[in-house]
Amino acid sequence: MGALWQDVKFGLRMLAKNPGFTATAIITLALAIGANSALFSLVDAVLFRPLAVSHPAELVRIGSSATSADPPGQSLSYPLYTEYRDNSAAIFTGVAAYSDRLQVTLAQESGVGAPATAAVVTGNYFELLGVRVPRGRAITPEDDVPGGGNDVVVLSYRYWQQTFAGHNDAIGGKLRVNGYPFLIVGVTPRDFFGVGLNNIPDVWLPMSAATRAEPIYRGQMEMIENPFFGVVARLMPRVTLARAQEQLSAAAARMDAGKLLAITHSYAGKSESYHWPKPWPVLAPASDQAGKNWTKLSWMLLGVCALVLLVGASDLASLLLARAERRRREIAIRVALGASRMQIMRGLLVEGLLLAAAGAVAGLLVAAWSAGVVRAAGSARTGLPVTTGASVLDARVLAFTAGIALLAGLVFSFAPAWRASRTDISSVLKGDARTSASGRPRATLRSGLIVFQIAASALLLVGAGLFLRALFSAASQDPGFDAGHIFTADLNLAKQGYSPAAARAFLDPLLQSVNAAPGVRSAAIEAAAGTQGNAKNQKDQKNLSMALSLWRVTPDYFATLRVPLLRGREFAPNAREGGPYEGLVNETLIREYWPSEDPIGKTIGPFTPLGAIVEIVGVVPDIRTATLADPVPPALYVSLSQFYSAYPWQPAISLLVRTDGDPRGALPSLFAAVTRLDKNLALLRPRTEAERLASGFDRQRFLAALLAAFAALAVLLAATGLYGLISYATAARTREIGVRMALGAEPGDVLRLVLRSGIALALAGLCVGLTAAAALTRVVAGMLYGVPPNDPATFAGVAFLLVAVALLACYVPARRAANTDPLAALRSE
Repeated sequence: MGALWQDVKFGLRMLAKNPGFTATAIITLALAIGANSALFSLVDAVLFRPLAVSHPAELVRIGSSATSADPPGQSLSYPLYTEYRDNSAAIFTGVAAYSDRLQVTLAQESGVGAPATAAVVTGNYFELLGVRVPRGRAITPEDDVPGGGNDVVVLSYRYWQQTFAGHNDAIGGKLRVNGYPFLIVGVTPRDFFGVGLNNIPDVWLPMSAATRAEPIYRGQMEMIENPFFGVVARLMPRVTLARAQEQLSAAAARMDAGKLLAITHSYAGKSESYHWPKPWPVLAPASDQAGKNWTKLSWMLLGVCALVLLVGASDLASLLLARAERRRREIAIRVALGASRMQIMRGLLVEGLLLAAAGAVAGLLVAAWSAGVVRAAGSARTGLPVTTGASVLDARVLAFTAGIALLAGLVFSFAPAWRASRTDISSVLKGDARTSASGRPRATLRSGLIVFQIAASALLLVGAGLFLRALFSAASQDPGFDAGHIFTADLNLAKQGYSPAAARAFLDPLLQSVNAAPGVRSAAIEAAAGTQGNAKNQKDQKNLSMALSLWRVTPDYFATLRVPLLRGREFAPNAREGGPYEGLVNETLIREYWPSEDPIGKTIGPFTPLGAIVEIVGVVPDIRTATLADPVPPALYVSLSQFYSAYPWQPAISLLVRTDGDPRGALPSLFAAVTRLDKNLALLRPRTEAERLASGFDRQRFLAALLAAFAALAVLLAATGLYGLISYATAARTREIGVRMALGAEPGDVLRLVLRSGIALALAGLCVGLTAAAALTRVVAGMLYGVPPNDPATFAGVAFLLVAVALLACYVPARRAANTDPLAALRSE
């Protein structure tokens, strides 16, 4: 122990005597380790951290499949949940249902509503999970009683901090959910996000009370064919997953799993009947399913960070190799005085570990800053569960940071320490220049490290370049309408307590009030209702199976978007429910179903539940109002007045407003126009139309920025390493260069000689990196809009950039070598 302490003290003195080298090493490590720690803190919940529940290994998720051999879905209908709950007492200690994706409007008693995500849970949910609520109480079975219960709400820790500033007096207050008052009874633990990471709830509601806050939600609970709920269960003691699956499947067989059920639903006075196969239950560990959608992406990002860490470690290894060569005489003297090779190697390893420790401490500061930046960039719009990330001071993150620092310290210091411990004492003490650092093994090792750094940089740059190219490709897409000066906002009148009839009656006054606002040129409303219908040719009564997007719009919709009418006319502005039903189709629908026929006068339908047959009266161009990422589907536009009540499960509408000037400048008057009609009505997600179209690429934009940052860091480290290698190599060849110039070599010849050696390393690294990129970019092919994974322009751009960086890194030492004085060089040795 005493000898080790002596090595530590000696290592600290040696690092203090070389502040430039020490600072460079610590900064390099801080950047590499900090990036890894920050990202680990964000993906730990997805990949490694167990669910924040009691005994998570006992929890299973009950999914469903069409047959006993099909892959399972992750959700069940509420009636199926009750069947499994009531027929599995010998398998599970309890079964609970939840839905964590209910979109609601939340407001304090005197505040303005804001969009949020709510989880609705059965009364035994928190008890089954074993989650102890640190403030207040959790939802209990007494709160969830069909037709009764209590109107209570439990806040998530994050929402409590953001909305109530963490004040305990929030408990006992009221929170309006879709305008309906709920009593705040508790706050969940900081690290509890439910049993899934696909949706992070802001609040938790009892299932029975949720139907009062949003009556439409009641229909979701009655439909046996609607897999709307997640279902979790806790295994009985000594019951294995396989045994539980066997017994549950047997119970399901007794409950007619796999058989067809006759289903009948009624909407707007119309009935619809069909047959639906009752699915089979499938069990899976709850922990395995929690972050399932993000596992692949999380591993990819961790792999990127690990690559950056290896680049940093190899950069440090190269620096330590050069430093060890400069210390060869010192090491030889220590060996001559009795130090063993093991003592020399141990001392150098200790120096490397000291650098790693300092880099880890500095890396935590980098991680704290960068994790905040990543959380802000990877907002809820990206769908990434970055809000579940732990603090960089979390014990797991600290352990990870210490582990990678130790690993990096051993990786970058072992080879230099081993090389230095094998110094030829006799030659060094005699001053034999032929044993200098230019020896082939040492040069080969350092060159290999540079090749690896260039290859890693190329791989990361290709990934970032592909995402950026995809973003530019998407941005260049023509939406098919004039998106300038358009402002959009969403409304959900059903969530504000409006009945279907009241909501329908509200639409005309809403448009009149908005159109009267200062700066507004025109306004319209759109509402999506994706569906399928049958296309019927009126002449020969031929039926065509047709899949299309159904858009419900107001009469001024196409004028607001400035979309021209290509053929026919628009539907009648006074259209009402009951018909006649008229609609317009886009060019894609005509190309797909009637490429050589006139669509005017043809009919599409019937559309359930109205049984509506829609006559085509006009044709409009293809337009992209949802996202620029997807191809334009066949579309049918119908009157919102006629179809508003037909789809009660899709009550959301979007308000589109064309303004005279900057759309954002008209925002206050738009809010005023809406609140004049209803002061409690909230405009959700207000943004320009350009922003709405671009929002479809939030995830790609986030990943592009992240990869670009990692690639820039890797390129910086690689350029630094290449510069250091060429500088050291040219210094070691000073005598050779002097001889060449004495024999007539020109400065340009020396410049090309040095540049050639650096470019050769860069090209070798490029070949390795681009080959690896060609094989690995297929992993992200699904997220690259309009760009192939082996895009030639991206690969060529990366090659050009890295060759330019390599030339720049080599030019300074090459220029210095070209200006060498031959006489001074010859006298130097």
